[in-house]
Amino acid sequence: MIWQTLHGTMLEMIVNNSVSESSVEKLKELILNKRDSIRFDKLKMINNGIRLKDGRLKSKIIGGNMTLVENSIGTVWQINAKGKILFLEDIRVYPYAIERSLDHLKQAHIFDGVHAVILGISLTAITITLLKL
Repeated sequence: MIWQTLHGTMLEMIVNNSVSESSVEKLKELILNKRDSIRFDKLKMINNGIRLKDGRLKSKIIGGNMTLVENSIGTVWQINAKGKILFLEDIRVYPYAIERSLDHLKQAHIFDGVHAVILGISLTAITITLLKL
């Protein structure tokens, strides 16, 4: 049995108007079977030696929440991204945590042989309050 999955905008973000209306519309279309995929144009290309066919990269995609992908390292659920596009997303994370996670994924050889990496990260704002002593 194959489970259908969908990673999309959280309901909380829709209610709080913290996501674009076009993202909400695309999500609705996916849920209501009016669309079976979403295309992202204007992505920045980083040349890592992958050969494109007619200017396009066609590959399977694997990944998900970066924290969960990282926590799966060394378990039976660890992903194998070799020969695929690796998609990692996370929300409300600090920049230092992103660096730590990416470094851990690199050390665990998760990036070895991937065709491309797509990151979808929403940073947590860092506010430093200085106290007079």
